[in-house]
Amino acid sequence: MPVSLVSNLKPIQKDRLASYKRALAESNIPFSDTLYFEGDFKETGGSDGLNHFLESKQKFSALICANDEMASGAITYARERGFSLPKDLSIIGFDNIIFARHTYPKLTTIDNPVNLMGTMAAKLMP
Repeated sequence: MPVSLVSNLKPIQKDRLASYKRALAESNIPFSDTLYFEGDFKETGGSDGLNHFLESKQKFSALICANDEMASGAITYARERGFSLPKDLSIIGFDNIIFARHTYPKLTTIDNPVNLMGTMAAKLMP
């Protein structure tokens, strides 16, 4: 079943969208504009994105949000509409921010190793 994406095209988010498209291509799944929603990187982006997909009547099994705040908004919106998570819908976030552990159900999130990335960047400096 298709997976939809809620994102936002701030400069760093272009990389996340490109990575999403690359992962789809590597799995021989075509990217579909109809399964993409550009959110506002706040909780409202997640709820607006999920609402958009539900109103479109498209079938999807998961929602990937380009940050944890939008994922939290999508979780809240889904629960308010009676979804059993993750039984009816899986939601994943990105950034592993501290509040992600306080959502119900707990948010699955992609961790960005920022400390390691900073250390590696410092080592590359002349």
